[in-house]
Amino acid sequence: MADSLGPSLIPSNVKLQVVIGMLTTIIKVGKYLPYIMFTFATVNLTLAILDLAIWGNVPFGMLNTILAVGGFVLSGQLHQKRAWADSTVFYRSAEGNPSNFNSAG
Repeated sequence: MADSLGPSLIPSNVKLQVVIGMLTTIIKVGKYLPYIMFTFATVNLTLAILDLAIWGNVPFGMLNTILAVGGFVLSGQLHQKRAWADSTVFYRSAEGNPSNFNSAG
């Protein structure tokens, strides 16, 4: 009981290293998320084709079809959002007004 109420025995620099490691992992996963989603959607589509055409398992074939369509839609949306975010870079001018970096003027 006293251990749960007392101060933590883990040093703060170790906690900071754990947080930095978790953030690094999250950033890496986020960077490749459209590709990960596309891969899972392709696997679901393959399973759907196998379920419906070869194995004759209609319920799981329909489930994998729904998951594949959702995965492709989500992958496309993530790719489109990333393309839009990369093309709209804003900065503040010397006067403090935000303007589009890619536009002339």
